[in-house]
Amino acid sequence: ESIEKIVNGQIQIPLSSAQLGVYLDCAKNPQNCAYNIPIQLKTSKDIDIENLTKSLYTVLSNHNYINTHLEFTNEGIVQVINPKAEPQIEYKELNEEDYEQLKNIYSSTPFDLFKAPLYKCSIIKTENFVYILFCIHHIIFDGSSIAVFAEELNRYLKKEELLGENFSQYDISVNEEIKRISQEYKKAKAFYDGIYKDNFTEFSLEGDLHLEKEKCGFFKILDSQLDKKQVEEFCKKHRITENVFFISVMGYVMGQYNHTEDSVFTTIYNGRKDSRVMNTFGMLVKTLPVYCTFSNELKVSEYMLKNQSLILDSMKHDIYSFAEISNAYHIIPEIMFVYQGDSFTEFEIGNQKTIFREAVPDKAKAAISINIFVEKGKYRFEFEYRSHRYSESYINNLYDIFVTAANSFLKANTISDISILSAKQEAKINAFNDTDYDVEIKPVNKLIEAWVEKIPDEIAVIANGEKLTYRELNEMSNKVALIDRDPELNDRFPGETRDHVLEAIKDAREIAEKEGRLRCAQLLESVLVANVPLGNLAKKRETLKKFFAENANILSGPVIAELEKCGISHKNGDQYLLPDEIIKRTY
Repeated sequence: ESIEKIVNGQIQIPLSSAQLGVYLDCAKNPQNCAYNIPIQLKTSKDIDIENLTKSLYTVLSNHNYINTHLEFTNEGIVQVINPKAEPQIEYKELNEEDYEQLKNIYSSTPFDLFKAPLYKCSIIKTENFVYILFCIHHIIFDGSSIAVFAEELNRYLKKEELLGENFSQYDISVNEEIKRISQEYKKAKAFYDGIYKDNFTEFSLEGDLHLEKEKCGFFKILDSQLDKKQVEEFCKKHRITENVFFISVMGYVMGQYNHTEDSVFTTIYNGRKDSRVMNTFGMLVKTLPVYCTFSNELKVSEYMLKNQSLILDSMKHDIYSFAEISNAYHIIPEIMFVYQGDSFTEFEIGNQKTIFREAVPDKAKAAISINIFVEKGKYRFEFEYRSHRYSESYINNLYDIFVTAANSFLKANTISDISILSAKQEAKINAFNDTDYDVEIKPVNKLIEAWVEKIPDEIAVIANGEKLTYRELNEMSNKVALIDRDPELNDRFPGETRDHVLEAIKDAREIAEKEGRLRCAQLLESVLVANVPLGNLAKKRETLKKFFAENANILSGPVIAELEKCGISHKNGDQYLLPDEIIKRTY
């Protein structure tokens, strides 16, 4: 019995298992744009707009599966294909600023899966470039389809014959339905039972944040620490792919984070193991679980070959969908790791090198998604993550640890030889006991005055039910900082020299100390320390004059009188400020 139906000239077929997984995830949150695939192709402003428009129209017409939406029927949810639908292409002329706004709208506007079309396409001309903006839902499109899309555009603009599709998404869905009732499906389930049944615990990466509002963070870096040629030579020597190398590194790093000798995370592959689908528009990509196990004595080469065998076997049994795997063994796709290689870095459109950029979605598909691209002979790391759970410094450290482990794998014989401690991390650990820290010696009164200038009306102190702003605290502190007018000083200044003044202050300090007036004693001690005798009388007078002038010192009446006898007068109205050293102690 055919699984397809023709209703009003439109083809109805069931969703593939991969499509069903995407649909169920979208149904939980219809406003989530995580499954939007926003694409930007940037070309020269001199490109022929009319020809570019024709090429887009022709390519989209040639892959009419994208004229698809979903519908509920008596048999359940189906995808409906309208093969006669006309491509919809918009043209606009904008400035660069308005273009950036439009680009953000493209990526952050959700699709209604039950209304066609599930894509948007625009040509935007600005003062600097011509852009192709194309946004399509993942339920009918995948990463490899992007490359097909760009290649078909290029072939048309170069007046070459379009390849078209030998085996469409329609054919793939029909073929999958047949396989799911065959022995192939039973063998696939048995394969996964042998790995995960009765032998699995949940793995994740504990974050460093606990914020409520979900946000998507993005971090990327063109790596300069990992030598691509060394990785290629290592892979060639051990008969593995670069994909397997990096997946093995990720498995080890995940184990270290969780203090275990195994780990589980997810990866993807393009699902195009059948040569007939190499030029197909559709959602063929498959999510695969990766289960890595290791021990200290295990050889690195054996560890990686074991992982390669597991990945190849998982691809062979991909008829058992990840949605079923997740449900059967409670594997949550918290961590997604994908080695992209040079698949999505640069395309040629009409003999022009075109920069490809995939916009950042508003919500992350997984807690952390790591993508590694090859760009200019180096590895580009891109991290998409839930920034309400992970800070950027956490992600930066994860990148640092991953690259350190990768470099360590290149030299190691056994797993015990692997290190995740980078030079930067080692220096940080060594610095834990380095407690010396250069601090600018600045009196507290100056520090407070600086804050008074910055935020005078902000709250500085809360005590005993009262609040003081920085301005109020400073005003009160200046009052407290006045030297007590000590009555003992009145009859104790017989001399004319600076030494006599200091002697009188010393005696006053001793009396204050005996009587328990400790604050007064401390203030007077500060004056003594700051006025250690230097040289002859003239120099003493000059030093004292300079000291009090610089510090705007205030002393009681008898002290001022004696200073004036020495030709030193530093009155400042009726108020006299203490030296910084004294004010510091008062605060």
